[in-house]
Amino acid sequence: MLVSVRFPDGSRVEGRFHPNEDVSALYLFVKDYLSPDILKHPGLRLLFAAPIKKVLVGGSTLAAAGLQAPGSVVHLGLADGAAAFPLGASFLSEEARELASEASPVPPTPKGTPLV
Repeated sequence: MLVSVRFPDGSRVEGRFHPNEDVSALYLFVKDYLSPDILKHPGLRLLFAAPIKKVLVGGSTLAAAGLQAPGSVVHLGLADGAAAFPLGASFLSEEARELASEASPVPPTPKGTPLV
């Protein structure tokens, strides 16, 4: 299944996971893309918001946590009561920003063009 993780600054990363993988695999994946300053934040959590917001925790599979194929969107957030992220913080690590800047943009689909 495809999991898209959206960060508060609008950036996102996507990865493919098996539905039976543990939620901790998603945390490890996201960790590789976060800037050191954000990674140090004590209240860092991954939140799944369908149908209601809940914190994803290790020890259960992605499927058991409610993530479904073909894809799910997860948000990077904070635990209740945690201090806010620093204003203007860059969420992606420098390496991830470099990779993103080198990637070719996906051209828009012309109007009236079928997507299949």
